[in-house]
Amino acid sequence: MKIALYGIALFLLLAVLTALARLRPRGAGAAPDYRRRDFLSKAERAFFSVLQQAVEQEGLIFAKVRLADLLMPAAGQAGGGWQSAFNKIQSRHIDFVLCSLDEVGPKLAIELDDASHRQARRKERDQFLEAACQSARLPLLRIPARRDYRVRELREQIAPFLGFDADRHPTLELPAAPELAPADNMDEPQPVPACPKCGAPMRRREGKSGALAGKFFWGCSTFPQCKGIL
Repeated sequence: MKIALYGIALFLLLAVLTALARLRPRGAGAAPDYRRRDFLSKAERAFFSVLQQAVEQEGLIFAKVRLADLLMPAAGQAGGGWQSAFNKIQSRHIDFVLCSLDEVGPKLAIELDDASHRQARRKERDQFLEAACQSARLPLLRIPARRDYRVRELREQIAPFLGFDADRHPTLELPAAPELAPADNMDEPQPVPACPKCGAPMRRREGKSGALAGKFFWGCSTFPQCKGIL
């Protein structure tokens, strides 16, 4: 009799353990693979590269910023109005946001418009985004997606919002030239210096606009990847 009871108890225990094992999620205890290899699309990466050249050292660039981190519904809305307004922005984002260097305050939102923005549903979303940014007094600049962009044109578009002169290029502003002792033989060719930033050979260039117009300087041969100057 006791052996039979022990057998029944053992059977019930095994049944309970089997049921628990089935209820346990697969892969429990191991972190799932959350890697994402397409943070920016090919079109966004191409535009971002040009945007970096246009902004230079005039501001900070942030990509794919959550709309709820930029905007916030006004408090005190009755009848669940605040939650309803927040739900409209919590899962949306802005392609690029330009911020000031000093306070890291948002100065300009940029949307890169591709062919999907012609769809009726996307147009409705764009209208809401424009209204929301206007309510928050955050300027919104729409840039049509293209194969190539002009750095100069983009720089002129963003300059008023970041408060800088589009003709000024801070990375090309030369420091005061030190006083050098006269060389023994000025006719000897001067050696090509190495870039102080990346070590690549430099090239003698002539400024075309801004503070360097008509002046000669050494610029990195890999420009615009590296903007080292002497």
